[in-house]
Amino acid sequence: MYSAGREWRILEKQEDKILLISQRTIGNRRFEANSNDRANSEIRRYLSGEFYNSLSNDMQSKIVEHSTGDKIFLLSIDEARRYFSSDADRVALNLSGRACWWWLRSRDSGYASYVYYRGNILLNGYGVDEGSGGVRPALWLNL
Repeated sequence: MYSAGREWRILEKQEDKILLISQRTIGNRRFEANSNDRANSEIRRYLSGEFYNSLSNDMQSKIVEHSTGDKIFLLSIDEARRYFSSDADRVALNLSGRACWWWLRSRDSGYASYVYYRGNILLNGYGVDEGSGGVRPALWLNL
């Protein structure tokens, strides 16, 4: 599915809405400089600000708030396991077409979990100040 100049993958379809994730990472960002506060993390501010504002008004009007309180979010460990059938299915390419690792929102004391470039989920994570983490925004969209 293409929208807002991006290719989206449908992860779940319900009667009145669909869960989308960007097919590729949209760039690299650190999760946060030196904080354990996900609610105020740099990556969350980016997704709810700059990234959200880059979407068309039509798309913005159809986005449904997630249980995290966000309209745009990163998948959790459980969601990454649930919506992808295998490690190979979780592999993401960056905008240059190379496999890369990407952030999940699950984190613990200065580290955030991520999906390795081979698709396996690493629970121990990278330090939240690591700037080479790929970002794959996810969102629920009303049909």
